[in-house]
Amino acid sequence: MQTATRWLAADRYEVGEVVGRGGYGMVCRGFDRKTGRDVALKMLSPDAGKNADAVERMLREQQAMLALSGTCAVTAIDLFRLESGAPCLVMEWLEGLDLEQQLTIWEDAKQRGSFEQLLLVVEPIALTLERAHEIGILHRDIKPANIFLTAGPTPSIRLLDFGLSRMRSAAPLTALGMVMGSPSYIAPETWRGNSALLDGRADLYALAVIVFRFLTGQVPFDVPDLIGKMTAVTSAPRPSVVAMRPELPAAMDAWMSRALAVEPADRFQTGGDFFRSLAAGLRGETWPSASAPAPTPASSDDTAPERKSALANAWQAAASLLKRFTGPREVPTTPPRARATPPPAATPSSAPAATPSHPPAATTASHPPAATPSNPPAATPSKPPLPARPPVPAAVVASATSGEPSGSDRTIWLDGADIQEEVAAAPETEEAAKATGAKGRKKKKRRSSRKKRRSR
Repeated sequence: MQTATRWLAADRYEVGEVVGRGGYGMVCRGFDRKTGRDVALKMLSPDAGKNADAVERMLREQQAMLALSGTCAVTAIDLFRLESGAPCLVMEWLEGLDLEQQLTIWEDAKQRGSFEQLLLVVEPIALTLERAHEIGILHRDIKPANIFLTAGPTPSIRLLDFGLSRMRSAAPLTALGMVMGSPSYIAPETWRGNSALLDGRADLYALAVIVFRFLTGQVPFDVPDLIGKMTAVTSAPRPSVVAMRPELPAAMDAWMSRALAVEPADRFQTGGDFFRSLAAGLRGETWPSASAPAPTPASSDDTAPERKSALANAWQAAASLLKRFTGPREVPTTPPRARATPPPAATPSSAPAATPSHPPAATTASHPPAATPSNPPAATPSKPPLPARPPVPAAVVASATSGEPSGSDRTIWLDGADIQEEVAAAPETEEAAKATGAKGRKKKKRRSSRKKRRSR
């Protein structure tokens, strides 16, 4: 974290230390004088504030969070304009750590999360995604770093970063042929590059990858290069989760094959079905097969009453917050004096007010090993707390600034046509040969022959 002189924004928010930086801006910890609570302020840089697409993405991010009020989506509090003219999105401040950090701790210690802990994480995320897909919102960057485990007396789960989200009712901001997301969690249809055809089943594929990693300690297609990863995701056999964790019920291999299916129509069609079948699979039970394909969630009728109501309410709520953004710019104010004491603690569901002075350690030894029960949990397991953890500061950061966090699964933007050209030009590896087969090699030879003819 980076300390800075506190200053006042929008005559309401004391802006403090920087807790995250990205290509388009930064996230700061702040204090809301109106409510007496800490907040996270996501600010676009002055240059990004002049980029119409970047500004539009932030406005849509706010609308998505407002439309999903009442779910586990992180809460949007306010939106205003900085002195530079760039927008600033105010969100609830969260204490705890994200699922990427928790999984890394377990993996470094050769531990695995328990079945019960998995269901506690997946249930709110799956149901939030179901609601989002029903009203036409596609998240597009589901990954462990965007799932937050809050600390405090009543731990809970939050879904973060709607900066890449797409709304069916709004004009697209992503050009056709672009591939967006975090490589290990990108669905097969996303790699094909036609963003207009994506729907909620791409989000559920990414959630299935998280389930696989939670249970085994690695992603299903652990290939170091993007081309190899794309080839495996789109054509390789689905790995056995039971072979990697033998105490899992045999039914989990069937569940995983369906959840990671190449074709969206072969997967679970809604978040509710995804979660209920997962709970059944962990109990060793099978689940009823779909009698008929479910409608594509994100491409259903935009005029449906429930969708119009949810998005209309979101726009109405956003309108009042936009007044400061579209109104005259703020007049600089005198920097506030530092608070002598921290604000009173917020309610546990919003933002516990622990304020330690050190950042979270990546491999702290105070996290107990995850239990690995010999028998799966009951159909409706009780909700024990998540593993105990020290009070560490963590805000709505990670990829919240649309930046490039370190690691192989940072969010990427790729041109699908370029990927296909790379596939055609790349020498075929043994793994790729197994994945694509003889038919794929013949297609590549035909493409090469066509290129030679064109060059003549």
